Amino acid sequence: MKKKAIGQIIACSIVGVLLAGTLALLIGVLPKVDVIEPIRTAMQTVTDTIKRLPQVRFEPSISVGGESTDGYAKGNGVYDTVPEKLQIDWATGRIVIRVTDGQQVRLTEWAGNVNPDTAAAGTIDERYSMRHRSSGSVLKVQEFRSGMTLPDPEVRSKTLLVELPKAALKTLSIDAATVDLVLEGIDADTFDLDLATGTLAVSACTFQKAKMDIATANGSFDSCTIEDIDLDSAMAELTFDLLNAPKRIDADAATGQYRFMLPMEASFTVKASKIAGKVSVDGFDITSTSSDRVVVGDGAASYRFDLATGTISIEARTGNRF
Repeated sequence: MKKKAIGQIIACSIVGVLLAGTLALLIGVLPKVDVIEPIRTAMQTVTDTIKRLPQVRFEPSISVGGESTDGYAKGNGVYDTVPEKLQIDWATGRIVIRVTDGQQVRLTEWAGNVNPDTAAAGTIDERYSMRHRSSGSVLKVQEFRSGMTLPDPEVRSKTLLVELPKAALKTLSIDAATVDLVLEGIDADTFDLDLATGTLAVSACTFQKAKMDIATANGSFDSCTIEDIDLDSAMAELTFDLLNAPKRIDADAATGQYRFMLPMEASFTVKASKIAGKVSVDGFDITSTSSDRVVVGDGAASYRFDLATGTISIEARTGNRF
């Protein structure tokens, strides 16, 4: 999705220029000793200023679809077969994906960013309705038809509800620009998310691998199980409240706040590269520690963080046990 890529580039560029400019200025004017805390303070001030700016929600007046939707079905749809891969391309609005007791896959859309549990049934002109197709083991969903679309103002933002039977996906892939994403009870080998800006509310999900490229977002993963987390972020506030200790975490972030809440018996090794960021490990049986390395228990799992500024905390939750 070109809109997503543009949004990410703009957001990442703004954050990168501000942080890099601040760092360069400080390096040039501060003494060569004891500069980390002033740098941290100044960069945190930049971060706080950015966070106080009004949130820009991208609602395109022109939609340029990517992959051709020739032969795709239009509007709401029902499929009898659960796909191995669910691929969603959605520019702006809300996506809700949940597991139900039904035996079919159901796709429903509404105009605007609405709560699908309370929204009245509505109709969308087929010129602006979603497109979807099941081909082999892949179900693809696009917000608009391919080519150039000039949506009416009321459908520039839309809500998609996907209802799935209880079955594991191999891949859940979501490519979005400005979206509020809700996932409930999803089981997938791979969760692949590209998001420019929005919110995340992920609950009771199981992923072998979660790969996320996020420009700016906030949200949480509640009561989830994730074995491998690969996160790239410009600026986000995310909480991972997990029922397990991931075998691997690899996170690169310009700034933001990232909180990992894990079972207290977890064993892992933290390696952190940071300019003016803070990484804390609390509540665990720490075996050894140094300036950029902390070993908990036998250190079996590998957690690597690359952080310019902001905070990362790894916390033990009493009662949250394997």
